[in-house]
Amino acid sequence: MRWRTDCVQQAALANGTKDEQEWQEQLDSWARTLSNVTHAEGLAAIDRMERGQLPVPAYGDIALTILRDAKAGREHAQTTYADPPSYLCTRCRDTGIVEVWNPHFVEDYRTEFGKIERHKIDRDKIKGGFNPDRWDPARAIDAYTYSPASWLSIARRWWNRKKEAGGNGLHHVALCDCDCPRRRVLSSQLEEWKAGTRRIQGGKMLGPPACGPTEYMPDRQPLKTARPYDDLKRWYASNDCNAAYEWQPGGAANESR
Repeated sequence: MRWRTDCVQQAALANGTKDEQEWQEQLDSWARTLSNVTHAEGLAAIDRMERGQLPVPAYGDIALTILRDAKAGREHAQTTYADPPSYLCTRCRDTGIVEVWNPHFVEDYRTEFGKIERHKIDRDKIKGGFNPDRWDPARAIDAYTYSPASWLSIARRWWNRKKEAGGNGLHHVALCDCDCPRRRVLSSQLEEWKAGTRRIQGGKMLGPPACGPTEYMPDRQPLKTARPYDDLKRWYASNDCNAAYEWQPGGAANESR
């Protein structure tokens, strides 16, 4: 929201126009870019960005990125999306892989998380009375400010400083708990890796498959979404300590128990 507002205000100042006029022209530009993209294709592209399957571009290139992704999907039938999308597993979108929060970080961060303040933004009180979402009320969502504003970056530094963190990040990928075809392939590869038999022709030992060394356990691992604050808030509100879960990425015994 801040980026949109800043762009509009800078354009209005440079062109000697009003914010509302610049905002409408920006919308018109996006509409021209996306005129041949279906609603389902647009939603699919955004979903892929949120799941890390499609790189998130600079804000100004989002419409063009969605257009390119839609065209690529049409050229490759196996990547096209139904309307609405149809999957055996809506959690992993049949990729067999989900991204989860590092459970050790989540538990250690409980106290620090409680210090973060979140306040809902009153869009009608934006400086100058300009509310971008009045142009598209159906898409209006709650927006918040956080104190500290960069709490996630601070949390990452806080975790990296902890001796027991051992370089482990805030998130990692895991094998989904569904039964889609891709999950079955990855599960077989993971079992081979654990047994020390995951090798290529010639005998070279291979590392863990794309899903990483662990499996997703809903009762012990919060899923990572595009709303990190809500991920942790929901988890802390309904879950106790996960101390029994061992995760040692890159170690000799990367198993869940």
